[in-house]
Amino acid sequence: MPFSFYSSIENRNQSNKIIAIAIAIVIVLLSIGIAVIIGGVNTDTLTNESTADEIISIGGIYVDLTDNTTEKEAIATVDRIANGMEYRLKYNTDDIANSYYVEIDENNYTYKRDKLRQAEKWIETSTDTKKGKYVIVSIWDPLVEEEDFLIILEKQNLCLKKRINCYVVFEDEKWMGQNKEKIKEELRKNERVIGISFDYVEMNDG
Repeated sequence: MPFSFYSSIENRNQSNKIIAIAIAIVIVLLSIGIAVIIGGVNTDTLTNESTADEIISIGGIYVDLTDNTTEKEAIATVDRIANGMEYRLKYNTDDIANSYYVEIDENNYTYKRDKLRQAEKWIETSTDTKKGKYVIVSIWDPLVEEEDFLIILEKQNLCLKKRINCYVVFEDEKWMGQNKEKIKEELRKNERVIGISFDYVEMNDG
């Protein structure tokens, strides 16, 4: 009789453990399901909010043009991306560094670029820009007064040029949230454009 009594208790304890484990599994599965649902919603929200042009708006554009670009031609270039939106163009500004550049034929780029680096006071500036069959190499302004650098230019048959620096000031709220990549792509189609950079303003949530 005692043996039967304790066996019954032991069987009951095992049943309780099985039930407890089953309940725990169900709770865990439910928790995972809820977490997945909530996580999915949060992911979508983050995806929507992470678009750069929704958080940051373009406040202005620096557009560098080839040395022979007139103000009329600069305005026509910007008009292509303005699509009727109001702006003000500051033509040929002097407040931008590295105003000089040289054009190197892409076939001789590596060789002649290395020759330029041999200048005593050579300083790397910005990333070189491919434009058609040429590569635009920015030149540190003080170098244009260094005799050894000018000698290198002459030997390599390179012509020093001065870019036309322009700044586009936006005066229309429609510019807010414009897609900068599309603007950059459109500007690059123009053979006169050799450099593009953006000013940004943070959008207020209100």
